[in-house]
Amino acid sequence: MSEVYSPDVVGPFNARGDRLRENLQRIFDGSRLCVTGRGSLLCVHATRTGLKPNQITCKDDVSVVEDGNLKRLFWLEMLQSGFWVTLRGSLAMNLPLSDEALDAFVEAVAKFCAKYQSLIAVDAE
Repeated sequence: MSEVYSPDVVGPFNARGDRLRENLQRIFDGSRLCVTGRGSLLCVHATRTGLKPNQITCKDDVSVVEDGNLKRLFWLEMLQSGFWVTLRGSLAMNLPLSDEALDAFVEAVAKFCAKYQSLIAVDAE
């Protein structure tokens, strides 16, 4: 493992995850979705109130305002687009994941947000 997941690999790999999270959060701004995580581990949250990532410090911050229907819709739409996100919203990047695959995922998320803009806007109820 130390030969594959070496210090030379870890830094750039986690930086790619940080960039992915930043790109997703830009898409989610103004919506009831947000993304948290660190490095190559991410979690998409669907809420009734539109929390910002810095408002989430533990699962309890999300669980009281979680929107299960929106979370399931996101999960189903990502599946239909060819991307596996766990139903709870967790994602874990893998080493061979290409930049093209990450870009395609970001594009699928952007299409989801555009398609459901009236549903996911912070003031939507």
